[in-house]
Amino acid sequence: MEEIGEVKFQKKSGISKLGKCIVWYSQGKITYTIGPDWMFNLCLLSIIISAMIFNVLVMAPMVDPTMQFIGFSAITWVLMSYLMTALKNPGIVVNDTQEEIELGKAENKSFCRVCHVMTAKGTEHCEDCGLCCEGYDHHCPLSGKCIGKGNIIWFYLFLASILGFFVYFMVWAFMAAKLQFERTARNN
Repeated sequence: MEEIGEVKFQKKSGISKLGKCIVWYSQGKITYTIGPDWMFNLCLLSIIISAMIFNVLVMAPMVDPTMQFIGFSAITWVLMSYLMTALKNPGIVVNDTQEEIELGKAENKSFCRVCHVMTAKGTEHCEDCGLCCEGYDHHCPLSGKCIGKGNIIWFYLFLASILGFFVYFMVWAFMAAKLQFERTARNN
């Protein structure tokens, strides 16, 4: 039986609850997590999928193929980076084995009294998730969990892709308004 955090896993792979999060683990390592704010995940995911549908059905037919490709690429990056941010392990700290602690591999670490784990410098306890996260940046309710060492790059890509799609949307709105103005001018 393997001990990870305060949970004892019977198998090397599976699904379990750790703190307030649901974790998927494979070969004894946490692969994916869903945080306690999973309802926000569903809301934001539905907004992104709605924007994707709007892009395909409304925006794309009004622009040339190059702009269609740019728009579809931008919204795909939004979806992909969001899913990676929301699902990837943010850096959840699990228990060191008793042997590692006794051998002194736990030097320069402190002990979290809530999680009962040894934590390295830069690791903080997240009250929302009920876990310690390595490289903790913040708890993000939009991704439903902590942003830490394991998913911070995907979080920054998510923010950048939202900005990219917003710029695309503004260009599209300008082009659509110009097209509508030209149609109105021709009809008069």
